[in-house]
Amino acid sequence: MDSNRAETQKSLTRQAARDRVLAIAAGGVSIAMATVLSLIKLVEMPQGGSVTPASMLPILLYALCFGPFWGIAVGVAHGLVQFAIEPFWLTPVQMVLDYVAAFGLLGLAGFFARRRSVRLEQPHILKRLGDLPFWRVSIAALVGIAGRLAASFVAGIVFYTEYVPAGQSAVIYSLVYNGSYLLPELLITIGILIAMAAIFRRSTLPSWHFLIATVFPPAGLVLGGIRMGRGGADNLSEGRWLTVYSLLFLVLWAVSVILFLAHKGVIG
Repeated sequence: MDSNRAETQKSLTRQAARDRVLAIAAGGVSIAMATVLSLIKLVEMPQGGSVTPASMLPILLYALCFGPFWGIAVGVAHGLVQFAIEPFWLTPVQMVLDYVAAFGLLGLAGFFARRRSVRLEQPHILKRLGDLPFWRVSIAALVGIAGRLAASFVAGIVFYTEYVPAGQSAVIYSLVYNGSYLLPELLITIGILIAMAAIFRRSTLPSWHFLIATVFPPAGLVLGGIRMGRGGADNLSEGRWLTVYSLLFLVLWAVSVILFLAHKGVIG
C-alpha cells in the first residue's frame, strides 16, 4: 500500500514538474502572439485602446489551459511588454491600472479552467480547452475582458476626465469609451475560442500541429494534407480537422491584414 502511494506521489510530482515547464514555455508563446496581434490595429481610439484581431485571445486561452495563477501572471507580464512598446505614463497608479491590472485581470478567465488535478492528466494543453463546455468558455472570456474593462474604466474616471465632453458624466463617458472597443473584441474572441474548442474536442493531434497552423496557416494545410494522405479513417478525420483549423486562421490572418492596410490607408 505504501509503495503504491509513493509511486502515485512520484507520478503526480513528475506531472506537476512537466506542467510547470509547459506553462513557462506556453506563457512566452502567448505573450509573443498577443503582442504581435496588438500591433495590428483595425480600429484605433483617439485616447488609447483599439480593436485588434483578438489580441487578448492568447492570454485568455492560456488562462483556460493553466488556471488563474499562471493566467494572471502571464497577463501582467504581457501588460509590462505593452508598456515597454507603447508607454503612456501619468502616475504610477495610472500605469498599474492601464497596463498591469488591465492585462493581468484577463487571467481571471483561468477560474473557469478545469481543476488542476484534471489538467495535469491532460498532456495536450490545447485539449484542455476542448474539454470545456462552450458556455464555460464564453463566460470565461466575458469575465476576463470585464476585468480589463473594470481597470480601464477606473483609470478613465480618475486620470482622463479632461477628455470628457462638457456636461457629460465622466463615469458614463469612461464606460462607453472603453466598452466601444472592448465589446467588439469580446465578440470576436468568443467566436474564435468556441471554434477552437469545437476542433480541439474532436482532434487528438499533438498541440504543436495547431500552434504551427495558428502562426503560419499554410504549413498547417500542408500537415493536414500529409495526414489525410496516409489513409485510414483516423488519419483522414485528423487531417480534416487540422485543415479546417488552418483555413480558419488563414481567413482570420488575411482579413486582419486587409483591414489593417485599409486602416493605414495603404489600400482603398
